[in-house]
Amino acid sequence: MWSVARYDLGLTSEEFFRLTPRQFDALVKRKEYETQRDEFMLAQIAGYTINFSMCHPKEPVDPFDLMPSMAGKEKPSRQAQKQQRVRMTRQRRKQVTDQWRAGLAALRAVSARRGELRTKTNA
Repeated sequence: MWSVARYDLGLTSEEFFRLTPRQFDALVKRKEYETQRDEFMLAQIAGYTINFSMCHPKEPVDPFDLMPSMAGKEKPSRQAQKQQRVRMTRQRRKQVTDQWRAGLAALRAVSARRGELRTKTNA
């Protein structure tokens, strides 16, 4: 674990020993996500190059087939990928905007109670 923290996460020994197991696990998961994201971006470029080259394959190459981290794992189906997408309608956009405004208002209220918020009168 210490070597992962030092080499992969770039933590000092002191920072590593201050972490709780849950914090360390969250950092490792975030690093794995970053690795998969980078691999996917490169796999897309490689896939486009293969699929649209002069000698392209009969069946298009899927970017997940070019990702080392996905080797031996079941790749997400097209149906599962489509289900993850959310259509942004006017109603959904208004709902998201209202949630953001409510969250920011709550944050502003907490900051005002702590005296951290700068207003026009005390600025």
